[in-house]
Amino acid sequence: MKMKVKSNPLRTQVVLKKPKMDLWEKANMPLKIAETVQNKAKMVSDYGERFENLTNWTRPSVTAVLCVLLAVGTVVMMFIPLNILAFLGLEFQFTKRGLRKYGIAFLRKPHHVPFEPPIEMLKRVPTNEERIQQARVQPSEETVQEQLFKSPYKTNRNLAAA
Repeated sequence: MKMKVKSNPLRTQVVLKKPKMDLWEKANMPLKIAETVQNKAKMVSDYGERFENLTNWTRPSVTAVLCVLLAVGTVVMMFIPLNILAFLGLEFQFTKRGLRKYGIAFLRKPHHVPFEPPIEMLKRVPTNEERIQQARVQPSEETVQEQLFKSPYKTNRNLAAA
């Protein structure tokens, strides 16, 4: 890429010029776009499969946490009206943004990584492909039992007598 510097007495501005695309790159542009769309569609379908596996008790611990959270949410909704909960949530968001905007130090975290609990919970549940791969890797308990108690001294004669 070529760089061109525009000089201005008040400020200096750097403008990057993109190189011209050749015919091959122009031909591959729709393929790149289609690949991006396909990857996003796969991500959406993976989340759908994860949610299905979450409700099928594939990971019992994660599903139990979800059930407890839903039960607590139901009890809270029974005793506290929705408009009060919405007011408190919005008040918290606006207060947090206002304090962050005007420089309150304890809320300003420059290296903060956003944490989204529902997505993190879904990431712990495997997709159907991951379940199949895990089933191939992990032997069943019967196979493990047979291998543990398999005697290296068994002969055909002992097998015939049994």
